[in-house]
Amino acid sequence: MKIAFPSRKMPGNSQGFTLIEVLIALTICGLLIGFAVSQVGQIATERIELQERLAAETVAWNKLMDQYQLVEGWVERSSAAESSGEEEAIGRDWLWSLRAGSTLAEDFYRYEVAVFPQDDTESNTALLAAYFIVE
Repeated sequence: MKIAFPSRKMPGNSQGFTLIEVLIALTICGLLIGFAVSQVGQIATERIELQERLAAETVAWNKLMDQYQLVEGWVERSSAAESSGEEEAIGRDWLWSLRAGSTLAEDFYRYEVAVFPQDDTESNTALLAAYFIVE
């Protein structure tokens, strides 16, 4: 009776991956997945910051337009004559302040609106300026 043993193949004819090759592939995959996860987190953070900046700029533009309507006489003085206040946008309260200043030209004024979150009054989120002719 003859027993057949599987023959050993030559190293050049192997059909699988070595342990080193598998570890290198797993390391590369792990690095790529880690990079992708960090990028997704950064994009989410930037999205929130962009959304807040858009809301702050919207508040600033609205206040500049209120001032423009006041200068043009389209609204009465009592409804838009405030120089600071609070407004809600995207579910958050924003503080704003309006400053007016004269320029070198006669009847030409600079209006500047600064908007910042209610909980962080140190740094403004939006700062917009416009120039109006007031006659």
